[in-house]
Parts: sequence; C-alpha cells; structure tokens
Amino acid sequence: MTNSLTISRKGFWTQGNDKLAKRLIADEGGKVGFSANAFTPFFDMLKKEPVPLAVNDLNVIGLNELYDSLVLREKDKVLTLTLTPDTKEIVGLFDKDKKNRPEGVRLVSQGRFRSIISKALVDNFARYIVLALIIIIVSVSILFRNPKKIVLALMPVATGLIFMLGAMGFMGIEFNLFNIVATILVIGLGVDLGIFMVCNLSEGYEHTASLGILLGGLTSFVGLGALTLAHHPAMSSIGITVLLGLCGVIPSALFVIPALYGRRE
Repeated sequence: MTNSLTISRKGFWTQGNDKLAKRLIADEGGKVGFSANAFTPFFDMLKKEPVPLAVNDLNVIGLNELYDSLVLREKDKVLTLTLTPDTKEIVGLFDKDKKNRPEGVRLVSQGRFRSIISKALVDNFARYIVLALIIIIVSVSILFRNPKKIVLALMPVATGLIFMLGAMGFMGIEFNLFNIVATILVIGLGVDLGIFMVCNLSEGYEHTASLGILLGGLTSFVGLGALTLAHHPAMSSIGITVLLGLCGVIPSALFVIPALYGRRE
C-alpha cells in the first residue's frame, strides 16, 4: 500500500501540478501576508524519497503507547492486533471458510460475542422455565388433587408470562441474565396469588381474601416495579420484567379465576 501511494503521489506532482500549485499558493499566500519562500520546505519535501517509519520514529512523534497496545511481544513471538470494522461480512469471512483461515489469525468480535452469550442465555432460560413449571405443577397437584383447581391456580402464571413476553417483544426488550431471574419471580408470585384465590373460592372467604390478594399483589407491584426507575441497567431490567408480568398476574387472579370457577365447592 505504501508503494502504491508513493507512485500515485509522484504521478500527481510530475504532471505539471507542482507548478500550478506553486503559482496558486504564491498568489493566494501573498494576499494574506505570506512570503514568497514560505512553502519552499513543503515542495522540497515532495522531491525526497519517503523513508519507512521505524519504532523509534513512532516514539518520537508520540505514538509509542498506540504501538505498544497493538504490537505485543511474548518471548520469541510477536502478536499484532489489527482493528477492523465489526460487521457481518468480516465475521462471515472467519466463520464460513475455517479451513483456509490464515494460521494464527483470530477474530475478536463484540457482536459475535454478544450473539454467543444471547444464545446461551436463551437456552438456559428455556431450561430454567421448564424446570420451574414442572416443580410448580407437581406441588400444586399435590396440594389440590383436583384438575380444575390445578388449572385455575396456574392461570395467573400463564397469563402473566404471556403478557410479559408479548409486551417485551413489542417493546424490543431482549432477555438477559437479570430478566431470567425476574421471570422466576413472576412465576412464583403468580402461583401464590392463584393458590390464594382458589382456596378463597373453595372455602368461601370471598371479601377478605380478595382484598388480601389485591393488596399482596399491589405491594409486589409497587415494590419491585419501583426498580424500573433505577439508573443501573440490571436493576431496571428486573423491575420492568416483574412489572409487566404482574400486569397479567393480578387481573387474572382477581377476575379470571372467579369467572372460570363458576361455583363454590
């Protein structure tokens, strides 16, 4: 690249452009007070052959820190870091043709790293959710031993997750480690309110229990939802996820379960 730039530069100045540049600089420079020989060093420099830069030259012009950060020496090896755009095309060159990849060349891509982490989080999220739901279903089944009560007790969990996932997709919120933790909280709160409401309808304590369920849901809604105002992204992410989940859990426990229960047992 250096040779091509040198040839291009020589070709430009050997086509008569040097005389035109000298004349224009002399005319315009004289108008603003420059002497006739003010730009003579510049034109003299153009006549000289460029000298390749050495490490000491970089130190003189103040680029030693940049050089040390890009050229790493380890015993008998020298590692050179090259900064390239983090684009899909560049990443694709390393992912598609792995056999013909230059030996010793590695690509460190923030975008690819983020993609790998996101995929791992999604896989773990699915596994954790399935495991949590299995444990909850088994526990509720042991408690009620009635298919109708079991389904109704799990209704707030289903509606809370559906509303939460739908709202997060609509708002463009991606899942991360903190969202996964918050999702487990939504499942736990949802099954708690569902069990309370089913027991309420079964035992006939409609007014006092409904008020307790409402207040319990609202305290969780306000307490955890307040995290949405946090400046820390992790805390805010937990608050948003729980807030959206409870928006589906509380109405389901207070209105959907009584409507589907139909009659007291």
